[in-house]
Amino acid sequence: MKRIIFLNILITATLTSCIKDFVCIKGNGVTETEIRPVNTFTSIENSTPFDVIYHKADTTGLIVKAEVNILPHIITETYNNTLELRTSPTHACFDYTERPVIMVTSPGLSKVLLSGSGDIIADEMSGPALSIRLSGSGNITAGQLLSETKLNIALSGSGDIYAENVFCNEAEFDLSGAGNISVNGSGNLGLMRISGSGNIYSADFILNSLSAVISGSGNIFTTVEETLSAILSGSGNIYLKGNPQILETVSGSGRIIKYR
Repeated sequence: MKRIIFLNILITATLTSCIKDFVCIKGNGVTETEIRPVNTFTSIENSTPFDVIYHKADTTGLIVKAEVNILPHIITETYNNTLELRTSPTHACFDYTERPVIMVTSPGLSKVLLSGSGDIIADEMSGPALSIRLSGSGNITAGQLLSETKLNIALSGSGDIYAENVFCNEAEFDLSGAGNISVNGSGNLGLMRISGSGNIYSADFILNSLSAVISGSGNIFTTVEETLSAILSGSGNIYLKGNPQILETVSGSGRIIKYR
């Protein structure tokens, strides 16, 4: 009996602490646009529930549009060439009339990380190597990706990644979540891995050679011209356009299916 009473007290204290630490901020309906100072950055990391819009420009800039009483809770800091966007308190909820937007510009952007529920929209990313990583529920949309060497896309969340006009030498896509990766453009060498339930839609991303590994239930839609090496141990399929030389190892129910 004493043990049950003790457990009830402990649970009540824990819940009370959680409720106390959980803060929900209601917008006051008065929207304001705030220009903030920002140091040089080549990477953006967004853990907020707010949208981020990036434009490539000659100068670096940062504008936050939100309701007046929400603005102080949106933290924008640069560290090691990374623009970090987060909220304070970290786990606060926001009840806003108008969805806050963070607008940023810089001469170049090579890396994007999204762990929150907000979206990131970038008109262009360019550089020797590019990286896009999504572990949250928001979406990432990139208008143009220009990489001199390698493009790396990793998705472990439930959000989607859309990459248009991709041009690179090497492309590596790793999908372990439930979201989808959609890509169009062209590249030389490709490596695609699926261990989750999401799909890779890359039929309009033309590759010379592709190595594909599927251990999950997600599918790969692809166009390959020269060689395809595939290891299929899951239930996902490879839907193939083109007539490449095929080397396949199959231990699951997934198959390579040609289609037009």
